[in-house]
Amino acid sequence: LIKRLIHGGMGNVGRIAVQLAQNTGAHVYTTASTANVAKLNKLADITAIDYTTTELDTLGVEFDLILDTIGGETLAKSLAVLKTGGKLVSIVDEPETTRTDITATQEFLTSSGTDLEALLNMIVNGVLMLPPMEVVPMTLANVRVGHELVGAGRYDRKYVLVYE
Repeated sequence: LIKRLIHGGMGNVGRIAVQLAQNTGAHVYTTASTANVAKLNKLADITAIDYTTTELDTLGVEFDLILDTIGGETLAKSLAVLKTGGKLVSIVDEPETTRTDITATQEFLTSSGTDLEALLNMIVNGVLMLPPMEVVPMTLANVRVGHELVGAGRYDRKYVLVYE
């Protein structure tokens, strides 16, 4: 069984990447904070890892593919649990490794109309689920509200800030 690790399973990129990985039939592992582990473990074929209490190298699992959405120390630790022949893709930092038995790259998004159309069709057909969205009207007087909402760590919804 193919094992994929996606860091930040409740973040913007991680949430979509987890669902796309599930659709390939792979077993998906993802990292999340203590508060979000239970939410993620309710999803089929997902093992959520509490990054605040568990080190990747203690799991006894080697991954075929790792998507790094965090960078830094998380990226470095991920390289150690990538199996021979595996691939690590970071969207944050350039991987630095002396391992020659793996592929490790930093990649940036290059969007296309075809890709966006495919994602939209997945959303419309219920294959990809988006979090609830909340529209928050913003004025110069209450711009602090937006910072408080984002800083609160509530990743169960997305906020659309509208300037009025």
